[in-house]
Amino acid sequence: MGRDEASVKVREWIETTTRLVVDKPDDVRVEEVLSPDSGTSYFSVYCAYDDIGKIIGREGSNINSIRKLAAAMCLTHYKRRCEVTCHDPKRTDRGHR
Repeated sequence: MGRDEASVKVREWIETTTRLVVDKPDDVRVEEVLSPDSGTSYFSVYCAYDDIGKIIGREGSNINSIRKLAAAMCLTHYKRRCEVTCHDPKRTDRGHR
């Protein structure tokens, strides 16, 4: 499986998983940026403002689970690292971590 195909599979998994948690699944969007140096994929999750808390979960439990599973999937199957961030649509300077 090539790098592009692996990226698509992980991105689709993150998108599908987050859509199951939120009230407005049509507003969920996942973007990926691949670091050319390190081979790390950076996934950004965008959603409706009202759904951010659902993606993050209590004390970050949901987003941390998504991060761990995505990281395991990337390392196990595609031999690369990944990071997942949930962005607040009202703030453009940085996402939640």
